[in-house]
Amino acid sequence: MVTSHQKAKIVQLRGLGLSADEIAKMLKLRPGQVGYWERKIEGMAREDGVDEVFVRIMADGMVPEVLRFMRLASGFA
Repeated sequence: MVTSHQKAKIVQLRGLGLSADEIAKMLKLRPGQVGYWERKIEGMAREDGVDEVFVRIMADGMVPEVLRFMRLASGFA
């Protein structure tokens, strides 16, 4: 299973120019999983709009991590 965080990282890392093989290795996924989600996300972007899909994926995948970091940084674990 690919988590929301991993999907956000796929978008981020692909945008930075990494290959599917590199992304798979970094995220401990199979290259086929990365390719599947790249195609799935591209289809969603064509249907719903690039900005909407990008924001939705990044929010779903990164906001929980940011909030966790903020809690830890503020001393409220």
